[in-house]
Amino acid sequence: MIGRERKGLYLSARRVGYTPPHAWHCAQTILAWRDEEDMELVKIECEPDSEPYDPGDSGGAYINQFGRRVSAEQARKELDELISRTGIWCIAGYYRVSINDEWICADSICGCAGYEDPVDWRENWYVPDIMQATLDELEKAQYAEQWGELAYNG
Repeated sequence: MIGRERKGLYLSARRVGYTPPHAWHCAQTILAWRDEEDMELVKIECEPDSEPYDPGDSGGAYINQFGRRVSAEQARKELDELISRTGIWCIAGYYRVSINDEWICADSICGCAGYEDPVDWRENWYVPDIMQATLDELEKAQYAEQWGELAYNG
């Protein structure tokens, strides 16, 4: 039977557009994250990105969801306004084997733009991936701590 909390997380992920398999994986990741976060072994931090935003190929003309053509100039202006309002962020996942240890960065991504809350997994779909990578690194570190460095050769 699916736990109520897992089902709620899954449905929340589906409502914001995650595919069914990704929503399921995300729900499992969030639950595992919360357990480790409660023990103060993982955390997500967000800080302003010091590099200018690179829109890549997204600065061109397009037709919006209402069928209105948006010129390249208007698209650039909208992007500039969005970045001005929401900022550009670096998101990082940290872990430690015990609360007496220093934090170790497991994964990060910079250049996150356009998010009202850059660390909200419902809004920034990079967050569950950072959480999972951080949980994986924590598990490796815990294994190495328990069985010795030579037991894990990854």
